[in-house]
Amino acid sequence: MNNDFYVSFPLNFLSLATENHKVIDKILDFVIIEKMGNQPIMSTELFINKVLYNYYRKRTLMQQESLGIIKAIYTAEDLFEDGDYNGIISAEGEFNPTELDDVVKHVKNHPEKEKLLRFFEESSITFQYVKHKLGIKGGDLTQSIENHSELQLKLEHFIKDHGKDAYTSIKLKHLFQVRRNELPIAEFLFLCSIKSIIGKRNYTWTTKAKIVERACGAKMKKVLESINNESVNAFYDKYIIRYHFDKTIKHLTSKGLLTKQTIRRGFYVSTALDADTLKRRIMEQKDKWNAPLLKERLLREELRQYSATQQQQLNNTTAPIYDIIPNNTFS
Repeated sequence: MNNDFYVSFPLNFLSLATENHKVIDKILDFVIIEKMGNQPIMSTELFINKVLYNYYRKRTLMQQESLGIIKAIYTAEDLFEDGDYNGIISAEGEFNPTELDDVVKHVKNHPEKEKLLRFFEESSITFQYVKHKLGIKGGDLTQSIENHSELQLKLEHFIKDHGKDAYTSIKLKHLFQVRRNELPIAEFLFLCSIKSIIGKRNYTWTTKAKIVERACGAKMKKVLESINNESVNAFYDKYIIRYHFDKTIKHLTSKGLLTKQTIRRGFYVSTALDADTLKRRIMEQKDKWNAPLLKERLLREELRQYSATQQQQLNNTTAPIYDIIPNNTFS
């Protein structure tokens, strides 16, 4: 498993996890199928390479139609399987049977065969490739597609009712830690919530209410109020209480998954910065915010002093009226 690989998924999926943490498997399948759709189209050479790899090593995964096509190619070109299994892997660590180039050439000359092979095998090969990149073993393509379809339908209903959903991005290893009961579901939901609030920044300001809302799979309070689910309501009612909230946050910080800095009626959180760096960034941000206000105060003070100076000069150059009236005017 690629421990540092990040996976993203819609926030509203978290509402299912408050009831049954086994939904993590469905979220994993959703991620896999989404990544399959984002893969570039394989070249003929790469595709045939992977088809032959399955033909040698994972023949049971192939469709009978595909096996028939490969056998027909071997017969037409008078090819034989490379019996030297030590020679299948090249010096570069790649699958490289002796007949590979001949099979590729045949397929290029008969594009209808490549089309059929892609129809029967491309999804399976891409499924294996994505799992390999993620470091995931096992799994079934048909089941993964069913789980993806279920969550995709949920997402479509959400978009119809509430518009575009927020997304969270979390390390793949945390999903597996939940599956192995190494990371409590509440801590996982809080971490997903905070990651969605922070987004692409290194830190941000937030509140207890916002974190608990998003941990329930709601991007805003209005969405939370529309969720008619006893498990979600129970989760919210429990973790909006200061004791349970602080306890969960404390566990995340003690595991090095979160940094928190309390500021007045809210607090700053980060999953990327240590405590000292977060505090310094907050002070730098405050100085930046206060700079225009400080400039305005200084300008007002300069104007006040200027006005006072002008008034003083006016007082000094204007004689009192009784000083310029002759003494005998009223005699």
